[in-house]
Amino acid sequence: MTRLRMLFALLLLAAAPVVAQLQIVALVFVVSRVLYVYCYVTDKASLRSLVWSVGFFASVSLYALAIRSL
Repeated sequence: MTRLRMLFALLLLAAAPVVAQLQIVALVFVVSRVLYVYCYVTDKASLRSLVWSVGFFASVSLYALAIRSL
């Protein structure tokens, strides 16, 4: 039973950096979507495109991190 606990603890330690990266990228995605709505309402087309691109790349990064953690 002790070996199983140690294996579980090692797996958690190995996954910790990926979880931190996922949290950061997820936060960037949510903030970019909120900023996108703000840019849309205030009619800032150029900034809206930039914010959309940031959200898009955050979404792609979420998929990449999920695939990498397999």
